[in-house]
Amino acid sequence: MFFSFFWILVTLVVTVAVCYMHKTKEGNWANLTTLYCTMTVVSAIAATKMISIFGLYVPGGVIIYAASFLVTDLISEVYGKKAAIKTVYYGFTAMLIFAGYSVLMIYWPAAPFYTDQIAFETVVGLSFRITMASLISFMASQYWDVIVFHRLKESNQKFISKHLWIRNCASTITSQFIDSVIFISIAFYGIYDIWPLIVSQYIVKVIIALLDTPFVYWGRHVLYKDQRAIKKDITE
Repeated sequence: MFFSFFWILVTLVVTVAVCYMHKTKEGNWANLTTLYCTMTVVSAIAATKMISIFGLYVPGGVIIYAASFLVTDLISEVYGKKAAIKTVYYGFTAMLIFAGYSVLMIYWPAAPFYTDQIAFETVVGLSFRITMASLISFMASQYWDVIVFHRLKESNQKFISKHLWIRNCASTITSQFIDSVIFISIAFYGIYDIWPLIVSQYIVKVIIALLDTPFVYWGRHVLYKDQRAIKKDITE
């Protein structure tokens, strides 16, 4: 259990650490978007391996993919809905490119001395199916995440609109349910018993969503501070 918590926390720390990177006129939106695209592709590759987290069996990409929702929530909070949706589209494009390149590498003739073609096809071929599942679940869940986040932020109920943790948890937890059902159903139907995987993956994602709440506050603080510094440099 300690190992699982350790890697979840490391992933969340790295996500926020990107906010400390190179300062630009646009702030760190470009840095976070680059991280987001990397997360989406890496999660598709990692998902080819089944792992155990807290005694639950889930695809290996679950931690880094769940952490990607922290990125979109930070972008939504600091840079706005349009910027967050643009980031989602960039992530979708990255996954689409990866899917196309995966097919190309499977059918590209291997060198005569290359002996791992079958293993390569097993991993990358499954990655292609996972990527297709990810593309569909990705757009549905990530778009839902951004919309719900901003609906809560713009709510007439002051208690709801005032607290970041409410919109962070509500948008992420509901969107992760959508993602889990769609992704597992498409990626692993006929390979594994999908309902235990859906339940297990969703439980892990909810845990990560709860754990990332302090990090979304930390990231917001860093990004707002960065924005103020940029505005000061521009005006001086």
